[in-house]
Amino acid sequence: MFSLTHGHLNLLSACPRKFQYLILEQLTTPISIDQQSALDWGQQFHLLIQQQELGLEPTLFSQEDNEFNQCMAALRKAAPELFSSVQDAPRTMELFRSSEHHRSLFFHGYLLTVVYDLLILYPHRAEIIDWKTTLHPREFPSLSKDWQTKLYLFVLAETQQNLNPILTADHVRMTYWFVRPRHVSPSPDPHPQSVSIPYNRSLHEQTRRELTGLCRQLTEWLNPSLPSMSDSTLPQVNVTSGLCSTCCFAIRCQRTASSDTPVIPNLGETESLSISDIPEVILDEGAIDR
Repeated sequence: MFSLTHGHLNLLSACPRKFQYLILEQLTTPISIDQQSALDWGQQFHLLIQQQELGLEPTLFSQEDNEFNQCMAALRKAAPELFSSVQDAPRTMELFRSSEHHRSLFFHGYLLTVVYDLLILYPHRAEIIDWKTTLHPREFPSLSKDWQTKLYLFVLAETQQNLNPILTADHVRMTYWFVRPRHVSPSPDPHPQSVSIPYNRSLHEQTRRELTGLCRQLTEWLNPSLPSMSDSTLPQVNVTSGLCSTCCFAIRCQRTASSDTPVIPNLGETESLSISDIPEVILDEGAIDR
């Protein structure tokens, strides 16, 4: 069974042909040293958070410890309710709390897969917490349209209603915490920032329609018996989208101004690159982006 993550859905929505290259054909793209460093930092931060949730002694990471400690201290100050002890009032109201919580939902022949950085269930509401270590926080409009937001909220509402019918889509929320200070001078606000995205039944049904359309379209594209798939290639994004100019597959897709002039993304500009945009998803069909 094919597993679909939010990274897959973002790719599929943006450009089916790029989805084919990265996911179906498992082609890899290079990342810069700075991007790899950003990935490592994010993975280590998530590990520290998970160790803390489990009550374990945190792993040390040499010279980076100071930066991790500063980020953790700032995050504790900004959101003390997320780090309170089990005996404190905020925690006594929790029915369920889990770090790196995996859930899957069978949907139109595919397994929708999510991993919640932190999931907290209360008697009448649920909250998804996602830690982001990208240097530049994203705004509400961008986050609300991202498939991570839509898929995470959809899967939680769908799976939770079987466990607690009272907890509907109207009682679910997702909060992104951008935890890493910006390493850009001057830094107007180096403190952690959060963006909360509420959910409701109308958005839930809208996401259901979008997912249904994507899944059915993907099934059709993957069916080699169809005349439209005789050449086994998925459609390309419209050239007017502007996405091809920075795509590493522009030459392969014959989308360059000149075949003699390769289009090479600037891999050093990590300040404008979100961690979730780095193609970690290409490493494994079920990989989850950070």
